Amino acid sequence: MNARRKPYLLKLLPVWIIALIFAACTSGKKEICFTTREWNEDSLGYHRVVIENNTDADAVYVEVPWRRRDREPWNKAVVLTSGEPEELIDNIFCLSSDNEKGRFVFQAVNGPAKYFLYYLPGKMRGRSNYPGVTYLSPVQTADNSWIELHNLKDPESLASLPQARVSAIQSRNCLLYTSPSPRDRTRSRMPSSA
Repeated sequence: MNARRKPYLLKLLPVWIIALIFAACTSGKKEICFTTREWNEDSLGYHRVVIENNTDADAVYVEVPWRRRDREPWNKAVVLTSGEPEELIDNIFCLSSDNEKGRFVFQAVNGPAKYFLYYLPGKMRGRSNYPGVTYLSPVQTADNSWIELHNLKDPESLASLPQARVSAIQSRNCLLYTSPSPRDRTRSRMPSSA
């Protein structure tokens, strides 16, 4: 490289660094917090997702990037509650659920507020020194008239729904704690087999 161009490039380096930092800070994508909290896991579940809704819409879409490690998450129930006061919400419609993510539409009964989506609710059985758990099966609790009102089985209607944001994924205690791991892989990140 030309010796006269090196000082010029070195002067531009701080400008490029500041531009990259600014772009990263203003990207608009907020990180999801992974924490532990206390709640009644017997009736609600061992994990919960904190959902922040900023709209007054009756039906709100949320995509939960939970990266679950359990088998067949589509065969396990979820429970939705409003934030304050914490009351069960029946109108939740599961669009899809797998180990990578869950896609749901729910009725935002409190309007703009926090909502909690609990997963892995189960019933304990066995002895205290050797317990077992049976996870509850999913049941459609959403009212059919609410599903039809918002046309939730039509992809075009779904695309027009406002979106809520996942702000945290919480576990009941540190033994159940989950967080994204370098080993976690989504299908889009899996190496292709030759």
